[in-house]
Amino acid sequence: MAVKNFLPEGSRDLISEDCYKKEEIKRILEKKMEIWGYEQIITPTLEYYDIFNSHPEGFKQEDMYKFFDNKGKILVLRPDMTIPIARVVSTKLKEYERPIRIRYTSNIYRVNEAFGGKANEITHCGVELIGKETLEGDLEVIFLAINSLKALGLKGFKIELGHMGIITSIFDEIDISEELKEKIAVLIEKKRLGELENILEEVSLEESKKEFLKKLPWLFGSEEILKSVKELEIYSQIKDSIEYLENLLEGIKKLNLKEYVSLDMGMIPKINYYTGVIMRGYVQGVGKYVLQGGRYDNLIKSFGVDNGAIGFAIDIDSLVDVYEIKEKLVEKKLYFSSDKFLKALEKAEELTISGYKVELIPITGDIEIDENEIVL
Repeated sequence: MAVKNFLPEGSRDLISEDCYKKEEIKRILEKKMEIWGYEQIITPTLEYYDIFNSHPEGFKQEDMYKFFDNKGKILVLRPDMTIPIARVVSTKLKEYERPIRIRYTSNIYRVNEAFGGKANEITHCGVELIGKETLEGDLEVIFLAINSLKALGLKGFKIELGHMGIITSIFDEIDISEELKEKIAVLIEKKRLGELENILEEVSLEESKKEFLKKLPWLFGSEEILKSVKELEIYSQIKDSIEYLENLLEGIKKLNLKEYVSLDMGMIPKINYYTGVIMRGYVQGVGKYVLQGGRYDNLIKSFGVDNGAIGFAIDIDSLVDVYEIKEKLVEKKLYFSSDKFLKALEKAEELTISGYKVELIPITGDIEIDENEIVL
């Protein structure tokens, strides 16, 4: 019986030029993060299930690939890098001086909705700034996020900023189930306005809160959106989050990076460990966000160490189709007769040391050569 040559849903083969693109993207990002003082960390692909599921900031079991080891313990393919880094920071790096700057390039694995078009295996390149719970810490990471995308030469990219305090300040005062809160959050995030309005009509809420939740999906764009937010009846409850975003934007303007930033008050990530500023990056020609991150001040605390942190991750795979190669090697074709194969190998090594890409081609007939071709 013939072997079926299909890939699992959410998987993708990369060949030839796409592999080169991916490696170059990775190389540029890692260099940018390294020169900013972020030290590399590598964690296992396999982790215990409890690391991701036993605290409020964890992942739902249906979002993870799970299996048993030979002792009956549940393992997962890591669905995220931030939680393993929180584990390492609270153990091996517990006594290190703060702030700690960490970078990584690792594959993560998530179970996505069937036929949703999302990858189940993703290469993330990211950073975490741990122990700097200040506006300056947030600005540093946002600054690095913008300049990481700039280093790739990407056209038409934007970083959208939001703040988790906007939705949590409302949800904390609403007496409804966590399941219903989650459903409302998903509808706001996906901007499914009709469904959102219908579900809110069935919920017993103060009219001001209900109207605000209906408007949240519309509150995105330039900093001008903050003026309309301040006119809302509910503004006093979200004032701290809005003023924090204003202070961030002021810093971004002084860094001359305003053109790369916009706002989305209705941004509510599925990952639930974020507590403060949140961000997403979009690139022209890619139909989903390519960067995600934010501040998480409770996650590391749940591992026993009281440190706030902020970070972001770039989805390298999502950039492959729009990325233009910058450092392609010059290719030399080296033709050789059958009695000169060993000399051809030596010559090829000489050329590769000089930085050329070499293709060895046996002579089988008459040939015409150009400046990038050599005959032995």
